[in-house]
Formats: sequence, C-alpha cells, structure tokens
Amino acid sequence: MKTQTRLLISLALLLTTVAACARPAPATEPAPQPTVAAPARSGTIRFSQAGTANVRDIPSLMAYDVLRQMGYTVEVVPFAKTALIPAALDKGDVDFSDANFTLISTAVAQGAHLQMVANKQGMSFAFVAAANVTDCRQLDQQPVSFSNLQSVGYMLFLRHVAANCPGIKPELVLIPESPNRVAGLAGGQLVAAYLDLQEWVDLQKQQPGKFHVLVDYAAEFPDTIILPVTVRRDWAKENVTIVHDYLRALLEAQRAVIADPQLLADNIVKYLSIEPARARDWADAYLKIHMWSPNGGLTEQNVRYTLSMLIDGQLVPAGIKPEDVADLSYLNTVLDEIGRQ
Repeated sequence: MKTQTRLLISLALLLTTVAACARPAPATEPAPQPTVAAPARSGTIRFSQAGTANVRDIPSLMAYDVLRQMGYTVEVVPFAKTALIPAALDKGDVDFSDANFTLISTAVAQGAHLQMVANKQGMSFAFVAAANVTDCRQLDQQPVSFSNLQSVGYMLFLRHVAANCPGIKPELVLIPESPNRVAGLAGGQLVAAYLDLQEWVDLQKQQPGKFHVLVDYAAEFPDTIILPVTVRRDWAKENVTIVHDYLRALLEAQRAVIADPQLLADNIVKYLSIEPARARDWADAYLKIHMWSPNGGLTEQNVRYTLSMLIDGQLVPAGIKPEDVADLSYLNTVLDEIGRQ
C-alpha cells in the first residue's frame, strides 16, 4: 500500500511538472527593429557665388551644410563678375547658378540650355538718394550708380523713370559691389545708388537723416524675380534627386529663418562674422520686407511679369515664354512632399 501511495505521489508530481512546462511563457514586448539609416548621398555639387556672400545668402549657406551632412561634397565657386555665371553654368563649370533673371533670360534667348527652378530671394535692394533729392526729375545729369546695366534693379529704375520722370538722363556710374556704392554716396560722389538692404541699414545708422529711399522696389514692383535658382536642363534631368534635395534644404532653411528671427541673426553671425547687435538689425530688416518665400517664390505669374519687363526693355525677344526660361515641376514636387505654407 505504501509502495502504491508513493507511486501515485510520484505520478502526480510528474504531471504537475509537465503541466508547468507546457504553460505558455509570459507575453513580452517585441524586440525593437533596428533603425535603417537613410542612404548617404554622394557626388559633388557646385554652386556659383555672385560677389561676396551677404544676408540674402544665409538660407543657401544653411542648405549647403544640410547637403554636406547628407553626404554630398559642396563647392562654392566665386565669380567677381555676375555676367560670367550663365556661360559657366551652360558649360557645366557649375551646377546651380545665382545669376540674376536678366542674365539668365538673355542667355536662354541666345541659345543657352538653362532653366529656373526656384527663386532664391525677394527684393533685397533699394534705390537710395540724398535727402534733398525728393523726385526722380532731380536726377537729371546727376551721378547715380548701379552694379551693371543688366541688373534687374536697373531695369526697374528705367520703368520708374518712364512712369514718373520721362526724358531725364542721369550720369550712370557702374560700381559692382554695394559697399563701394555706399562709399560713393557717403563721400558725395554719388547722389543716388542701388544698395543692398544691409548696406542701407548700416548707412542710416552711420549718417542718419542724410539719405532716404527714393524708389521702393519691393513696394512698387512686388512680382519681380531678382535671383532665380537656375540649372542646366540636361543636368537637372540626369540629377533629379540632387535638384530635389537642394530645393528641399533651401525651402526648409528659408522657412526656419522666417519663423525665428533670432535663428537668422545667429546664422548671420556664424556665416558672415558680424557682431550680434548688427546681425539682429539686419535680420529684422530683411524679415520685415518678406525677403524669402516659404514656397520657393517662383510662379508662372512672376516669371511672366519679369519677362515682360525685359521684353519692354528689348533685352529679350518678344516671343520668349515662361516655359522657355523656367520649369516649375521640380519645385512643385518638393512642395507636394513638405506642404505649402
């Protein structure tokens, strides 16, 4: 009997052990999947730089850093004369151009295979005159300065003159860099000049009340394209990813500085080596005039408007159309991805 009892106890223990082994294990969280890094980009992208970098270039400089972080090699190719940039772009010496609308459109009219894909910036210039010059008629036979006769600013000046003081003949003085034109104004050699906004901000502080804006380009000609982002047609078709990557980085940088004036000021200090107080003055001035568009600033409407100005000035043939100089498809693809604001 004892033997039978021991056998039953042993059997019960065995069954208990088997049951315990058969019980399902407690549920656990699934192991996290490894994060797959986005594939690094490769290749070299070459950007033209017209003259010395200034505030209008800050979002572009920020975008270049993003491209470097993605794996690209970024080269910035300086040009002392902006007029040389379209030919360099057409030959393949650079991949993205910041030459002005006039130069690009004229090059296309002459057979260059170029197309604008975004607008780098809005109007960043003002036509500034001595305080005693209150009407453009007073500029007749007086020294006024522009960077060159192909600049959009000069074309707009001619439009303003035609509408407000036809027949005047100012003495034109061509001075490539805006700081040099400031020196001409401050020294009395010029009565009026086409200035970058940052130089105008500084001039007001240095000589308050001595000068004023005679022609407010941003207010008078709001649909004008100044510096388009331009590429070679065939290169862009072969490098769609690069075009999209740059436009995305550029738009995100522009949106970031629009949303945060201090970020713009900090990057002015970083890239231009400007003291913080002066950088904040510049940042406030550029944001006040809506310098950058959160949506790339290139539309069929403003391309058509700016072309019409060049046609009126007989710089490009009358038959040239917006689709001859611009392709909005790259910008629209990026905007579809990141949304419009």
